[in-house]
Amino acid sequence: MMEEVFMEGRTVVEDAVAKNMPMDGMAMAGGSPAGNVMRVEKTGKVFDFYNTIDIPALIDEVFSDAYEVFSHNISFSPGDVIVDAGANEGVFSIMMAKMFPDATVIALEPVVNTYKKMVANMQLNAPISNLKAFNFGLGGESGYMDMIVSKDHTGGSSSIITFVPSDHIRVPVRIVTLDNLFNIAGIDKIKLLKMDIEGMEYETLYASKSLSKIELFTGEVHINGKLEYRGFRPDGLCNWLGHRVKIIHVNVCPMAQ
Repeated sequence: MMEEVFMEGRTVVEDAVAKNMPMDGMAMAGGSPAGNVMRVEKTGKVFDFYNTIDIPALIDEVFSDAYEVFSHNISFSPGDVIVDAGANEGVFSIMMAKMFPDATVIALEPVVNTYKKMVANMQLNAPISNLKAFNFGLGGESGYMDMIVSKDHTGGSSSIITFVPSDHIRVPVRIVTLDNLFNIAGIDKIKLLKMDIEGMEYETLYASKSLSKIELFTGEVHINGKLEYRGFRPDGLCNWLGHRVKIIHVNVCPMAQ
């Protein structure tokens, strides 16, 4: 399992490439991953992403303002921190880092092969000196756990679904608490927490003693039979969270059982 990696702009990404860190089957050519690239433009800025099986849907979701950052006219000042928990292939993190260069963006992705795809996309868009990436996820307790990961897709990885051998593999991942993230990332507050962590949001948020350090929340809240059995409900979490942070958007998402 890869140790915690701290990314900050082109030099660190190139260092990862120099160490021959594999990019999940992407061929290496001239120091950069080779492959088809999808280009997106937004307000005069250009974004490039490797055209994986999931990237068209991720681009459509993020650039359509699914997290409602732009529809709420949220602005970011120097020193503001954006945390992308469940960063997947890095589309939201990269978009936010380039759109708001005065802010610091922290991208968290626990599944190592998905993390490597994010690193490759960071390199495509380098230099991005305000984007830092970590190869771990958030949870109610710090430690390690097995994540159930699709054999075909990067989205939907979770510990709270049923393992189906024909569809899934088990991947060990590192988990830290939201409270510990402040120390690890060296931050004092979070302006925007975007969260899409496939059912782990309940344990992560309920266990945190640092919500007073978070100003805004946007993301997904998931539900399936396993979560319901444990007493978790999306409306309960949203009502509880809304008394502690300002929620700008929540999408309630049914999960596989």
